[in-house]
Amino acid sequence: MEYYVLDSYNGVLEAKELFLITFGFVILAGAFFLLQRNRLKFREFDLSYTSDAFDRALKKTSEELKWKIIEKQKGYVRAYRDWERSASWGELITIKRGDGRVLINSICNPEAMFISAISYGWNKKNIRTFIGNLSSQSANADVTSVDK
Repeated sequence: MEYYVLDSYNGVLEAKELFLITFGFVILAGAFFLLQRNRLKFREFDLSYTSDAFDRALKKTSEELKWKIIEKQKGYVRAYRDWERSASWGELITIKRGDGRVLINSICNPEAMFISAISYGWNKKNIRTFIGNLSSQSANADVTSVDK
């Protein structure tokens, strides 16, 4: 910048300039770390549902959002949504189910060809769509979000 804008670059950085540049990158890296760590938290929903209702909601959401199921066990589902000419490079969705509650998380897919820090709303859409489908498949749907 000194070379092009101020025309005063002498080829050596002073200690003060080096400190300011380093400090700026440390602050930026810290902010990025906190943002990514916060996204790893599960959202908890209190909801009464049957196993069949859960499976129907999973199937319906998979068809709507083109999820691909990676792993499905009794209380645990992992899926991902691939890149399909959207701004996001895909998401990794994790759902843990228990008695009367669902824990769900959607993050930018860390195994995608290009790692993205921004999902362009797809993470929220994945969660909203699945919970909406699950509550519509359940007989007496009373959804309560419990953010921790």
